Amino acid sequence: MPLFTSEVTWSLVIQMIILVFELSLIYFITRKYFRSEYSRILIVLLFALTADLVSNGLNISSMFMSQANLNLFQYVETLNLLSSIISMYFLLLFFEYFEHETLFTQQQMLSTILTTVAGIFVLFATPQAIWVDEGQLYFQSLDSPSILFLGLFSCILGILIISTLYKSLTDVWITQRGQLITMIVSVSIIAFAPLTISLVFLLFTFPSSFLTESVVRGITFLGFAVLTYPFGSVRHYSHYNRRKADKILVTNLNGIPLFHYDFKENVHYINETLFSGAVVAITMLMSESIKSSSPIAEVLMKNKYRLMLETKQSFIALILTPQANSYLRDSIERFSTAFDQKFTSIITSGEILDLNLFVKSGLSLLYENFGISTANVREMIASLTFEETFS
Repeated sequence: MPLFTSEVTWSLVIQMIILVFELSLIYFITRKYFRSEYSRILIVLLFALTADLVSNGLNISSMFMSQANLNLFQYVETLNLLSSIISMYFLLLFFEYFEHETLFTQQQMLSTILTTVAGIFVLFATPQAIWVDEGQLYFQSLDSPSILFLGLFSCILGILIISTLYKSLTDVWITQRGQLITMIVSVSIIAFAPLTISLVFLLFTFPSSFLTESVVRGITFLGFAVLTYPFGSVRHYSHYNRRKADKILVTNLNGIPLFHYDFKENVHYINETLFSGAVVAITMLMSESIKSSSPIAEVLMKNKYRLMLETKQSFIALILTPQANSYLRDSIERFSTAFDQKFTSIITSGEILDLNLFVKSGLSLLYENFGISTANVREMIASLTFEETFS
């Protein structure tokens, strides 16, 4: 058992708090997020968190060893470092999956090579221990090159992740920049805090104490906690599909646009009135020509854009998207049903005096069914307001 000096006591307190909160975070993610097919990506994040949890547990166990347990200490410390490396690796996989919906990317292959090299390096490195005060273990460290190598490894993976997220800022739903920026901050904390502290101790030739490592663990966990924040609640899955929709449009059967919203700022300009008339004409012509009562659900355009349509009794809702998926199909069906319930009497009456009456309520329905943040609702409403009044 270690001597419970103030340093050891504070180290144990910090580590136990981290352990409890990390278990709570894993439970929270498991319970809240794994109720839908759209949250499978979070399994990868759960692996990263679990590996970090194992590392924290091993770090606590190493504090209860004495000089007589040197071999066991070295074994536990090696597993501790490997767990940290695996945690960082799964974190990078999480962001690769987030961005590309596949793990077979060049960046993923590069990270696999780096992780393998780092794992081999740790297996052959010998953790060092400094024993003081009646043979009790208070300080531990790797040799200096190992500390530098592991810090650089974490830094490289962090740079790979941040470069992916930074590029995404130019191709993102308008209301999701805050989410991506939060994610970049969290990864910066996880990747660069251990490197910074390791370099400080390396430069000043200090051993890495239990208290120092506990603080580093706390900072890393803070990064993971911040990372979970941008993912909202169960119904907010827009971030998983943020590149899958450019525009949504609702038009009545006379070709008058009732509501529209651009998910991205760089959407090609579309004249809503002409576009609405063309969509209504095409759908009616197709239905007549094939003598079918079933509405058209999807149209593939030559430039590989798709129109996903949902037809109701008095209007047609559509999404312009480069790639269709079940998330968008479910979302537009829910949105169309809610829009129909709210406005069907007004649309069918033919007495639409002002199209602006659809803007605020339509935006609220969009938020509820597509998981769009309401942080910029006022600006969004202003951008959606129709300048003309129809009678």
